[in-house]
Amino acid sequence: MDSKLKQDNSRLKQDLNFLEYPMWALSKGLFKECHLPRKDEPHKTYQVFMYKQKNFTVETIQGIPVFFDAIVLMFLLKQVQENNFSTKIINLSFYKIVKGCGFSCNSRYYKKVEASLNMWSTTTFRFDDSFVVKTSEDVQPNREAKKKLKKYRTFNCSPIDSWGITEIDNKQKLFVRMGDEFIKSIKESNFCKYIDFDEYKKFSSPLAARLNELLCKNFFKRLKWEIGIKKLAEKLTLQQKYPSKIYEKIIPALKQVNKINKKQQYSIEKKENADDIYIFRLIKKKFSINLDKFIDLIPVNQRNDCEKICLKILKDQGEDALFFYLKQTKTQDEKVTRKSWGATIQSAIKRQDFEKHQRLLKKQQKKEQQEKEDQRKKEILVIEKEKQAHAEQIQKMQFILAMNEEENSEFEAWIRTKKKMKPKQTIKDGSKIMNLYTFWETVKRSYPIRIESKQDTLFS
Repeated sequence: MDSKLKQDNSRLKQDLNFLEYPMWALSKGLFKECHLPRKDEPHKTYQVFMYKQKNFTVETIQGIPVFFDAIVLMFLLKQVQENNFSTKIINLSFYKIVKGCGFSCNSRYYKKVEASLNMWSTTTFRFDDSFVVKTSEDVQPNREAKKKLKKYRTFNCSPIDSWGITEIDNKQKLFVRMGDEFIKSIKESNFCKYIDFDEYKKFSSPLAARLNELLCKNFFKRLKWEIGIKKLAEKLTLQQKYPSKIYEKIIPALKQVNKINKKQQYSIEKKENADDIYIFRLIKKKFSINLDKFIDLIPVNQRNDCEKICLKILKDQGEDALFFYLKQTKTQDEKVTRKSWGATIQSAIKRQDFEKHQRLLKKQQKKEQQEKEDQRKKEILVIEKEKQAHAEQIQKMQFILAMNEEENSEFEAWIRTKKKMKPKQTIKDGSKIMNLYTFWETVKRSYPIRIESKQDTLFS
């Protein structure tokens, strides 16, 4: 698959011939109803809707292609390209088409998709010596230099050969067989451009979508495009005849193109001293940057010339990358030239220093987070051990108190009879009383639990 398609699945390859000439129309009134003789029975005719623009013709039997049908065809083309053009038969469902095109999933749109498939399967594009093919020819014997030349040829194709419903694994599946010549012309095209399908289906105005197709084609390696307003109306399939009315239609369409198109912006202006000729120009997007916060990181002799490089870094990678590269190339040497300063940054970008720095930061953050988690687990273990040790001490004290219950009862009886004791015995046994009282108070201070015992009342 093409590298550009690998990078972004929403982009699809389209030959510029299908952008230059309208495969669909803004209004069904542009197609004229014709009756052509049948090949097998010349005396009989069949109905055909035909639209012709110079040497290009669109012929269809069932229905007329409009913007809705263009979105359906683009979606089918995208499915083929996602498979690297390996197959022209697509197996999918009406639901997948409706959802992939961004429409509401209901029976109304299912029927519209079915009508669109019928229409495209009976549509033919005819290029009468107007299909551009780019080839390369050697202009020097050593074959080192090549010049691209345009050639025109007659070419006919149908976008869809056939479609139907088949049974796969006891389930009904929709299959669409794309036109061989149509797919081949896009696959082998050197005269092509990549369209963002996600942006394409966002257009609410068919005129804006058709204008976007023309701008994509005509700004192929070009910064401006001059065209007569009436000729532009013909390419857009507009039916207005007056230049002022055409211009009124184009302005809101161009605004929508600039709003949806993220990569390129366009402007339009009337050419001086020319009647009804307008110039479209490509506007390079500018990214606002406040160099004041980076001023200390930029060499003094480079502050007036570094804007282009800074804008490019800012556009591609953002402010963090710009700060990183400026900090990396910081120097106070006044002899540093703009070329060497810019080359230093460019070489750093090629080495992907910022990406490596970001990866190291992520690893460091992950390591710090893991260390915090380990420290938290250790603290939890310490707390759990302290709680367990505290519980064990309480159990020991309860055991000691239980063992001394019998002695306590004897001690209580002895206290009640202490008035009858002799003075010498009282002093001797009083020492015993005070020692046990001191032990009891020590127990209560060491273990903050409520222990109900008769000693509290006795010593109070």
